[in-house]
Amino acid sequence: FSGLKVLDFTAGVAGPHATQLMALHGADVIKIEPLKGEWGRTLGRAYGEHTAHSIAFNRGKKSMAVDLKNPDVREAVKTLVKSADVVAESFRPGVMAR
Repeated sequence: FSGLKVLDFTAGVAGPHATQLMALHGADVIKIEPLKGEWGRTLGRAYGEHTAHSIAFNRGKKSMAVDLKNPDVREAVKTLVKSADVVAESFRPGVMAR
């Protein structure tokens, strides 16, 4: 997957695991998270700012904490989306369109 740019808007287990596999196989994965981090970062015992879950499913990724409710930030993220080869998301239906 070397050379692929992946934007990761996933949370939980399945999506973060899929994008983590892409990162481990050479993709450039950028995880886009809310300012407080995605909820998977809170699962289990904390080790500093991480849990075993967040370490396991986010290794090999770059991460950005952003406020997608801010119109300026949303426009910047849309620019990133246009440059991505893959966009992975795990929102409810209709959320990405909004």
